[in-house]
Amino acid sequence: VTFEAGRITYTVATMENEALRTLLDQHEKELQDHAGRITALEKWRTDSSVSTATIVAKLDMQTDKIDTLTKKIDAIEQKPTKRWETVITAIITGVISFVVGMLLTKG
Repeated sequence: VTFEAGRITYTVATMENEALRTLLDQHEKELQDHAGRITALEKWRTDSSVSTATIVAKLDMQTDKIDTLTKKIDAIEQKPTKRWETVITAIITGVISFVVGMLLTKG
């Protein structure tokens, strides 16, 4: 006896119809189970793709925020240096003015 289930052909020499029907029913149940599992995996893949896109978008926003904060921190770190430069310029200007003033008053 030869029978087909899906793409599989079974050849059975001495099985009775009842046993064949049981085997075919078991095979159908397994196919339904596999179809359900495949559907669940496809749904998970779709859901994870959406989640991945959301994560990437949020990471891009975080990267932009970090870049902005880094620029602000750099500007804050440079302020004391600029202040010292201004103080030193003022001291040098004062010393030069004093020396020039002394030279002009003696001359």
